Amino acid sequence: MKKNICVVLVIIFFVSCNKKVEEINTAQKYLKDFDNSKKMEELSNKILNKGDTIAFLEMADIYALSGHRKEFLWYALRMATDYEYSGAYYEAYSILHTDYDIEKHEEVNKMANYYLLKSYQLGSKDAKRNIHSRFNQSEIPTSNEYWRTIN
Repeated sequence: MKKNICVVLVIIFFVSCNKKVEEINTAQKYLKDFDNSKKMEELSNKILNKGDTIAFLEMADIYALSGHRKEFLWYALRMATDYEYSGAYYEAYSILHTDYDIEKHEEVNKMANYYLLKSYQLGSKDAKRNIHSRFNQSEIPTSNEYWRTIN
């Protein structure tokens, strides 16, 4: 009897191991979303016309995880300037800081710093974590003060 149970368990084990598990590739899912013009238009309208932060975050994920992060900069800047959304200022900083070669482009680096300061002023937790790596802790300027120095 024990032998029969062991044989059945071994068979079940091997049968279950042979089942193919459909792998879900995250990039493919987000590429599919990126190519879904209806979904992207809906998110775009919510962002641009209503300042919808949830739509903004969803679209940011779609752009980033589908390999189109640089292209999202325009939405980040619109959301930041039109709705004073700290998360959008931080996203603009992050895109400029990580997706562009700031070592070669001093002006891009300055713009990234400005958006980080704006995000920090508006209370972004992400900006608070990163501000001290870009500015001396005791001398963090306001975004307006910094803007005057770069213009």
